[in-house]
Amino acid sequence: MPNPSTNVHINNPSRSSRFYHDTVVFEIEGTLYRVSKHGFQRWSPSFFCDLFSLPQASGIQREGDSDENPIRPPQVTVYEFESLLEVIYPNQLSGPPELSKDQWIGVLRLSRQWDMPEVATLAIEKLDTLLTTPLEKAQLCRAHSVLKWMKDGYSSLVECVPATSFESLQTLGLETACRILCARNDILLTTTKRDNSLYCGNCLRCKGTWRRIVIQPQGSVSDNSDPYKCTNCNVSAETSYDGALIYLRPSTVDPAVIRSAIESKVIQVFQEEIKSASEEAGSNL
Repeated sequence: MPNPSTNVHINNPSRSSRFYHDTVVFEIEGTLYRVSKHGFQRWSPSFFCDLFSLPQASGIQREGDSDENPIRPPQVTVYEFESLLEVIYPNQLSGPPELSKDQWIGVLRLSRQWDMPEVATLAIEKLDTLLTTPLEKAQLCRAHSVLKWMKDGYSSLVECVPATSFESLQTLGLETACRILCARNDILLTTTKRDNSLYCGNCLRCKGTWRRIVIQPQGSVSDNSDPYKCTNCNVSAETSYDGALIYLRPSTVDPAVIRSAIESKVIQVFQEEIKSASEEAGSNL
């Protein structure tokens, strides 16, 4: 380590190339923020570097140089902006801050919007452990072009047992909901086998369970007894639409094979959406 020199006054001292930072002022929902430009330039090498280097006409104050002329990014909330600042200006030395799921979602949205690929990657990694349902992943993957969540989320929704309700799937849009249901039906048909047993359709549709119907001898209880009544739900499999007889049951195919079939079906059914997300993600990450 070099010995420290005597700290004497030097005429025209040079500025450090690494640690001499300009500041910039943002206004978000009526609140002013003055922060170092360095964080935005470091993590957004294209968007903010270009913004901060735009030429200015003589006598015109650059946007962001003062409280009177701040940068006002549209459609950004204080909650999202402060969450992003927590990440690019951390207050601790032990790595990224501990943020909530909603805070990381805000970080992901702004990092996508402002071309911060490394910040977006971090947000995706954190959200991987915070998103609890495949529906959440599917919703966010569409909004922020996260290819991994798109494949995982859609595959889980196709595979999901008990099945996610149609009402919940409609939050992804009617077309997407119908595609998921069609894919689920195709997988059911290609990974099931016939046997000689009868199953209750009401139990399958309402409870997601396969209940075998044991045909009772006519008149075993009374002369008017129903030989096709399901002993689990008490619905007649012969006369009720809800109790329609089912001849298919889940096969004993290796779960890994079924999972592979589901992933292939998702890629086929959502081909254009996955391609678009892949291209956008590639341009961001």
